[in-house]
Amino acid sequence: MQRPITQFIVIKPKKDGDKSVGQEIKEKQEREFKLFKQKERERMRIELQKEKNKMEVEEKKIDSYQRLIEFKKIKEQKQRAFGIGCSITKDIYIGSVESSNNQAWLDSECINVIINCTCECSNEEEEGREYYRLPISKYHNTINPFVKEACALINLAHSKGEKVLIHSFDGKNRAPALLIAYLIQNNKMSFMNAFNMVKTKAWTLELSMVLVSELNALSSQLGLTSISGMTASQFKQDPLTRRALEDAELEIADRKKKWEFSHNVID
Repeated sequence: MQRPITQFIVIKPKKDGDKSVGQEIKEKQEREFKLFKQKERERMRIELQKEKNKMEVEEKKIDSYQRLIEFKKIKEQKQRAFGIGCSITKDIYIGSVESSNNQAWLDSECINVIINCTCECSNEEEEGREYYRLPISKYHNTINPFVKEACALINLAHSKGEKVLIHSFDGKNRAPALLIAYLIQNNKMSFMNAFNMVKTKAWTLELSMVLVSELNALSSQLGLTSISGMTASQFKQDPLTRRALEDAELEIADRKKKWEFSHNVID
């Protein structure tokens, strides 16, 4: 009588830790995808560095103040297109949500602390970076409840030697306002000095009247120079007030002369 074929099959007992074929394929795909992401990120980082160097070379070739203004507009457009933020100080940057998720750019600038000051934006959290959220509303954007926490987070990062990115949805309102509040509270800068410093180095700013009033009040509470008697409508019509605007125009004219002199520009 013929014996059943099953008697000739030896089934090995499954050991602890043995993986199925499906698991092995899945893990292999995950390793390959991780390696691909690393290579792609490194390639993007190199491209961003090349673009940065190119922009620096182009900026040095500018031969007039008007062209400098035009260049800054083009630079902002390119930075936004690439998802690059703005360096305000040597270790503080502001940017958009795209900047916060641009891992290649964050790598190139060695930024490891991300402060998200929105309610609506999410971050693609990366291992090795610290992420914090200060939920400032897009529609009722008061920053007063978050100033102390923001200062504490930035100072903690600085104590560790880390660079910080503060970002909002587009980097025009909440992120620069939070940084201005930090400069007022921590560095004891007046509202106008902090505002002008950020405005000079950042993208186009569009601070809401609520935030302007809060920042001006914070500057006044600390005994720093503030814009007295200013209403939201007055700031909207004339952001720096008549006297401050005249001072700003004189400062701009003086900067223009110095810039032209340093670049040997002759009218």
